[in-house]
Amino acid sequence: MSTTIEHRLGALPWLIWVLGAALYSYGFFQRVAPSVMVEDLMREFTVTAAVLGHLSAFYFYAYAGLQIPLGVLLDRLGPRRVMTASALTAATGSLLFSAAHDLPLAYLGRFLIGAGVAVGLIGSLKLIMVWFPARRFATVAGLTTLVGTLGGVIAQAPLAAAVEAAGWRPLMVGAAAISFILAALLWLVVRDASTTGGSAAQVAAPRVRTALKAILTNRQVWLLGAISGLVGGPSIALASLWGVPFVMTTYGITRPAAGGVMSVLLVGMALGGPLVGWISDTISLRKPPVIGSAVVCLGAWLFILFLPAPPMALVNGLLFILGLATGGFIVNFALAREFNAPSLGGTAVGVVNTMVIGSVALMQPLVGTLLDVMWDGRMEAGIRAYDSTMFHAAFLVLPVCAAVGLALSLFLRESHARQQVDAVPALNR
Repeated sequence: MSTTIEHRLGALPWLIWVLGAALYSYGFFQRVAPSVMVEDLMREFTVTAAVLGHLSAFYFYAYAGLQIPLGVLLDRLGPRRVMTASALTAATGSLLFSAAHDLPLAYLGRFLIGAGVAVGLIGSLKLIMVWFPARRFATVAGLTTLVGTLGGVIAQAPLAAAVEAAGWRPLMVGAAAISFILAALLWLVVRDASTTGGSAAQVAAPRVRTALKAILTNRQVWLLGAISGLVGGPSIALASLWGVPFVMTTYGITRPAAGGVMSVLLVGMALGGPLVGWISDTISLRKPPVIGSAVVCLGAWLFILFLPAPPMALVNGLLFILGLATGGFIVNFALAREFNAPSLGGTAVGVVNTMVIGSVALMQPLVGTLLDVMWDGRMEAGIRAYDSTMFHAAFLVLPVCAAVGLALSLFLRESHARQQVDAVPALNR
């Protein structure tokens, strides 16, 4: 194309993208919010670390389980209806969670929140496929992670201070109101196809069974999902639940201060997406950024866990580097797009994201279970107390995962930032 879609349509593609990214940002806020409510939730529902891990993970169970169905729906129905309905579902879940006084209702609320925001990233990526030229995909996708991760930053120090001032229940009611407003804006503004004919991604959608077979028999898709989940999943698990109590226990600081420390990780993620995406688009290579990100993630984890009593400034630096490298895995979604037919873009991204979020859903209760196994029976303020040694031991599973992911990244093929599968004629028969 000699003239890009966004040049011809002015600000509309960017406005549509902003709303998609806003839903992803809202989902990131809800994902990370429990990390500054750990003590409140353990006390409110009288639960152990393992049970709290499951409560938080109910978000991820729904999120991971819906990635493939939502990817199919995005390809077949378009983002507008799917994303609007999803925002309404998230709002309902937030209201239920705010009103929960027992675990079953809390589980349901977190599950509906996860189900509602599950479309945030893959829906935004689908909008990019439709409204932007392919050569901009990794860059704009990286900007999406930047906007999305800002929601997680808000859910750290600012939310921690708000929880201490007003309690967690009113804040969840406010979060529900925001999601209702976002649903209305998505319905009013988002369009499923460019009025000038759209991008190359807009071709006839294949049958669901045929589409899934094409993707699930693609070895590169499985590699991309495994690498992203094993290397990026530990950082998300840290940010979304266990990071704040870990920092509070290790450094004896307040909850808002610990939230500020974890915000450094999220800021790194926010910047890493567009930075590594831009580098990948500029050099027209995908594999080196993926391997480099995995190496940096593993190194950062080893320094964080094995340096004896590192000063807080160094911890902040390491968390920022870990975040940068984790954000760089946005390139994997570009690869998922390039290794599949354009009409399967949403579904392919959904498959990869299923494995990423699924890994976090497993890691959160796993870390909680390890903490409970090492618990020495000490209680503080009516809840179990876990010391720094216990956290360090429980976290050892995280760099092991990163090491396995790094090894797998060596087997990726290079796409040279070009569509490797232009069309699959049999898909539409």
